[in-house]
Amino acid sequence: MPALTVKICGVTTTNDALAAAAAGADFIGVIRANSPRTASLDRAAEICTALRGQPAQPVLLYRDQPLEQILAEIDRCNVGGVQLHGSESATFAVRLLHDRPALSIIRAWEIGEGDSERDLLAYVRAAQSVITRNAPSSDCELRDAPPFAHNPRIAAPSEGDLRKMQQPDIDGRATLAAVIADAPKGGPAPGFDRLRALSRSWPADFPPLWCAGGLTPANVADALRGGRFAGVDVARGVESAPGVKDHAAIRAFITTARAAITDASAPPPSP
Repeated sequence: MPALTVKICGVTTTNDALAAAAAGADFIGVIRANSPRTASLDRAAEICTALRGQPAQPVLLYRDQPLEQILAEIDRCNVGGVQLHGSESATFAVRLLHDRPALSIIRAWEIGEGDSERDLLAYVRAAQSVITRNAPSSDCELRDAPPFAHNPRIAAPSEGDLRKMQQPDIDGRATLAAVIADAPKGGPAPGFDRLRALSRSWPADFPPLWCAGGLTPANVADALRGGRFAGVDVARGVESAPGVKDHAAIRAFITTARAAITDASAPPPSP
C-alpha cells in the first residue's frame, strides 16, 4: 500500500507552511475563500513562492468564486493545484482544466444529510468521464454519464463545452486529482463511519479518496481504521488558534496517520 497522502490546510504564514513541509506534508492548503483561515492574495503568493523546491505542493482553496478570479490567482501564485469546496459543478471543474491543462484539481465534498454519497459518486463520474477522442463534433459525447437533473452541482458538460474541450492536452485525462470526503459535523463523533463505508465501495477507476472532517492527532488513527483512504486533510485539528498552526501537532498528526496505515497493511503475525 502506498504511503498516505497528507494535506495540511488553512495555512496562513510562510513559517507554518515550511514547518508542515518539513514534517512530511504532501500538500499545503491556502484558503482564498471566506474563512477564519483566509490568506490574502499577496500572502498566498508568498507562501507558494516559499514552497518552491519543497516536497510539499501548495494548493489554493476556493468556494464558489468566479472562474476568472481563480485563473488569475493561479497565475499570480504560479501554483499547480486548486481545491474546489463549494457548489461548483462538474462542468466548472472541466472548464478550469480546459483553461489550465496542467492543473491538479482536488474536489472536497461534505457528506451530510440526504444522498450525499450518491451525489458525490455522480459528480465524480461526470467530471471523470472521458471525452471521445478525435470524434466528429456531432458525435462528441460524455460517456457513462448518469442522470444529473436532480442536482445542478453534478451537471455534465454540454455538447458545446465538450467540442471546445476536445483537444490533445486534456483529452482522456482525469479531471480530478483527488476527492476529499468531509465527515458530517456535530456530536461527539464527526461521522467517520459513513466515510469508511464510502471508501470501501469507492470505484477503482475513481481518483484517490481522502478523509477529512474533525481530524486531530488523537482521532486520525480511529478515523482511518477499517477504511480505504489514500489521504487525509486537516486544518483545525493542528491549530493553536484559527489560522495559527501548532507545529508539534502537525508532526504528531502526520506520524500517527501514516503509522495507522502502515499497521493496517502489515501482514498478521505468524501463528
